[in-house]
Amino acid sequence: MRLTAGQAALAIIVWIALAALAVLAGWYLLAAILSMAGWLIESPWRPYGWSQEILVPLSRFVTLILGAAWLFLVMFMEYDLRRASSEGRFWRRSGWYLLFLVAAIAVALGVTVALA
Repeated sequence: MRLTAGQAALAIIVWIALAALAVLAGWYLLAAILSMAGWLIESPWRPYGWSQEILVPLSRFVTLILGAAWLFLVMFMEYDLRRASSEGRFWRRSGWYLLFLVAAIAVALGVTVALA
């Protein structure tokens, strides 16, 4: 089943929106990881040698890892949604990606708020 021109344009808009939502999820995951690191530094279970100075290299490393994960996710999502559109499952598959990204944002935001 092929998409019509209008459906294809809407599918591209949905894909761009999902990619932007993945960026937002990565941003909130970075904030959650840095919140957990800050909490760990101030807790009695602080790893030996950790101080406030560890947050800068940790932020850079996590940004690199999350950027690579975002690139992988967006490329896989494009492949999967293209395959799903030819099988007539585009909207259902887009809904699953939306649910996954919203859940990731909710968990990351919850961790950040709980540790603030």
